[in-house]
Amino acid sequence: MKKQVFLSFLMPYPIRSIEAPYLWIFYKQLSSFQSDEIIFVGSKDYKNVPSSFYNRFEVNQENAIFNNYEIPTIEQINKYLFYEFPTEIFDKLNTKNQFNTNKVFSEILTQYILDIEIYIEKLLIEFSFNFDIVGLLLWCNFPSIKKIANKYNIPTIHNELGVFRKPNYLQTAYFDFSGVNGNTESLSRFFDFKDNFNIESIYSLSKIKEIFLDIDFEFNTHSNYLIDIGIALQVEDDSNILAYSNGFDSISLIRWVKDNYKNKSILIREHPSSHLSYKKFGNIDFSQNSIGFINKCESIITINSSVGLEALLFNKNVKILGDSPFAFIDKLSNDKEKLLAINFAVFGYMIPYEFLFNYNYYLWRLSKPTEQEIFNKHLKFYEQKILTRVKKKIIISDNYDSFIQLFVSQDTHFTEENSIKYTVLQTTEIQRFEFDLKDFGNIKNLRLDPLNDSCVVNISQIYLVLENDFQIDLKSNIQANVCSHHGDSYFFEFFDSNIYFENIDFETLSIKKFVIELVYNYIAKDAVHSCVNQIVIDKNYIIENQKQQIQNQNQELEEKEQSIKNLNDEIETKEQTIQNQNQELEEKEQSIKNLNDEIETKEQTIQNQNQELEEKEQSIKNLNDELINIYMSKS
Repeated sequence: MKKQVFLSFLMPYPIRSIEAPYLWIFYKQLSSFQSDEIIFVGSKDYKNVPSSFYNRFEVNQENAIFNNYEIPTIEQINKYLFYEFPTEIFDKLNTKNQFNTNKVFSEILTQYILDIEIYIEKLLIEFSFNFDIVGLLLWCNFPSIKKIANKYNIPTIHNELGVFRKPNYLQTAYFDFSGVNGNTESLSRFFDFKDNFNIESIYSLSKIKEIFLDIDFEFNTHSNYLIDIGIALQVEDDSNILAYSNGFDSISLIRWVKDNYKNKSILIREHPSSHLSYKKFGNIDFSQNSIGFINKCESIITINSSVGLEALLFNKNVKILGDSPFAFIDKLSNDKEKLLAINFAVFGYMIPYEFLFNYNYYLWRLSKPTEQEIFNKHLKFYEQKILTRVKKKIIISDNYDSFIQLFVSQDTHFTEENSIKYTVLQTTEIQRFEFDLKDFGNIKNLRLDPLNDSCVVNISQIYLVLENDFQIDLKSNIQANVCSHHGDSYFFEFFDSNIYFENIDFETLSIKKFVIELVYNYIAKDAVHSCVNQIVIDKNYIIENQKQQIQNQNQELEEKEQSIKNLNDEIETKEQTIQNQNQELEEKEQSIKNLNDEIETKEQTIQNQNQELEEKEQSIKNLNDELINIYMSKS
């Protein structure tokens, strides 16, 4: 019997010019599935050794812990079947769209692409001989793949991070057989849920918040006045905006609200990862999180931001203008039906994050459980999870307070209780912070969070002051979760900026103070923009450096090839000289041989002549003898 396996299609196109754009999803799936439970298809970059992604958040250990996955070794990656997608398929799309990556991505999300269909169909036929492909895993809509999967009756499972996310909520995820963000099955499933669910057993909004909110909060506000309308913006090149916005973008949304709600007070909430600033369009919200923003507003309008569902949870009026799995909720006129829809959304449609990429859970969903069974399974999990939960207490203020925080570990952990924080001024002047550590005994480790947000800082001094007033400079000991680091400048792309110190034995030191002097060049969104620019600069530098190295190597290779050619020419010349000398020698040898032959012939001639002479001499002698004899006989 063939093994039931899932086929994961990892986006091979470099979205936002980022190779292996779904890298953390790949790592999460590696951590969740056994090697005989999943097969991967994606660009070859996904298989690169993780350390090659040194400036990516996916290989940051804290991010891995936050999202509950392990950063794999290359040996672990190689244990899994991985088919390299022929990325040259995208060459036509790039040319067609004039290399506008947003347009290419939008086409991938919304259109059928024949070359991709042909490749996927060939792959599925090949797999069918050895595997039972029970489901195809996607992190975004991919009509070409879904079309071929449907042809072979293979379900497509679309996942994404859910509306509720850490640290303010229990983490959730999307699970949809039709699509994600757009073209989802949420409305049809809700009707089925509604027809077969005991409407009397639904949870109230306060009960839902009690379950999902992972914090206890109170609002520290200076006014009871509510803004009429809060506008929740989104990342400009996110798939929600590129493909499922019903023609809206952030600017047209703001204008639409202003045109349709004249004389209403408006507050604009920029997305934390936004590439642009919208200050010139109106008042900007600086709340420390979306809950603070929602609390300030009477109504929330968005294209399809997750803030829409959050606002429904806080009983706000909500209007969703784009395609969204929750867009139908604000159109329900009956309050009880709307509450039922919210129950379905949080307990039925979204899944606990712990179920994301869970092999057995996915097989269970493929067995087509009822909406009631799905709801009950999720609810039971949440009820068990919150039994041992300890909520953090936070105060949500009107104004966002920036602070620097030093954590002191006296065992093996860093805790809020053992920390000191100071307010950071929003200035580019140098700021000095002295942390008094005299009351902390047995210090095992220190961690400095330069800011409770993204930041770019320049550290001029950072040192320990011991009890004897001796100073220990810490600059060379700094280890930080930065996206870039140049000299004394540190670029923290994410809000959880951390600085650790290596090769310092804190336990042997009697520490009186921790001192740091630094400049905050950029904070919050401005810091994110600076980090993105710096990453691009770093990459360009690396590319240029590699190009120069390649150029130098090519030049060196050319010089070596010329040297080899010269040597070959010299060898060829010497070989010709030797050949000529050998020929000359052969000719001389032949001449000597001819002379020897001539001498030998002459010697033979002489020998013959000598022999002839001897014969004549003998003949003369014989004649003489004969004459003597004749003479004697006559006498």
